[in-house]
Amino acid sequence: MPNEYTESERPALNTLHELGWDVVDQQQTMWEDPRETESSAVLEPRLRDAVEDLNPWLTENNLNKVVREIQQVAGTSAMDENEEIHEKLVRHTSVKQDRGHGAKHQTVKFIDYETPENNDFFALNQFRVEGTVETIKPDIVLFVNGLPLGVMECKSPTVAEPRSDALEQLQRYQNERTETGSEGAEELFRYNQFSVATWYEGAVMGTYKTPKNQYKPWRDPYPATDEILADRFGVDYVSPQHRMLYALFEPERLLDQLRHFTVFENKQSGTVKMVARYQQYRAVHKAQNESTNAADRKHRAASSGTLRGRGSP
Repeated sequence: MPNEYTESERPALNTLHELGWDVVDQQQTMWEDPRETESSAVLEPRLRDAVEDLNPWLTENNLNKVVREIQQVAGTSAMDENEEIHEKLVRHTSVKQDRGHGAKHQTVKFIDYETPENNDFFALNQFRVEGTVETIKPDIVLFVNGLPLGVMECKSPTVAEPRSDALEQLQRYQNERTETGSEGAEELFRYNQFSVATWYEGAVMGTYKTPKNQYKPWRDPYPATDEILADRFGVDYVSPQHRMLYALFEPERLLDQLRHFTVFENKQSGTVKMVARYQQYRAVHKAQNESTNAADRKHRAASSGTLRGRGSP
């Protein structure tokens, strides 16, 4: 009998642990939910601790203000709120405070992009979020500093249509199955960076409101290789699920994607959120590496005296 927990969900949690995430498996460990209500998707104590750690100079009042601000973003739609939250995560926010030179607007970070290990990466399975009609329970939710940036739906690779089944679930969670009404909890997706459907032998990714037919695999973990991933994860076989989790959720890569590879485009039908595919990510980083290598070669040549400027004999 197919078992998505043992065949996909638990292996995914193991992979996230190897990538440096703090992992809680509710099938094996009791987890004390810190939320006052399941209608919230934010782990406020983790958010509060992270903001305080990254901005230790904040007064208590300003800390409270910043923690409320990221949770109380209000827009005309969940997509508008997703865009505004993304802007705050990437551009930061500010508060007025006197740090010894008079009251001025001071920058407050929600995420430390320069030093990824300063952030809190937490993965939890079977996280309940209450919607207007039903309570959803995605297989895995990934939190960065208490904010749910990733959602995963895991299926057994032995069922007839694992991709279709997983994507159907993700659409339901987002209230995208219009014929069935409000059955999801869009609150979870106000913060969403990546949504992943995985069945171990395959995995596809999208973001908030990506149509089912536009979810795509991540075929190349560049600049890593499958050999490097096999060694890192201690496996003989690197599955598409391993590759996807490394590509999207290795902490430094996740923050890079959030900061540099996510755009919002206004169209007649409304705002569309777009994240990079593996070809775009690879192309940009290859170009950066080639540029860096060229600059290093030029510097070494100049240092050794082999590079001659104009007018040299």
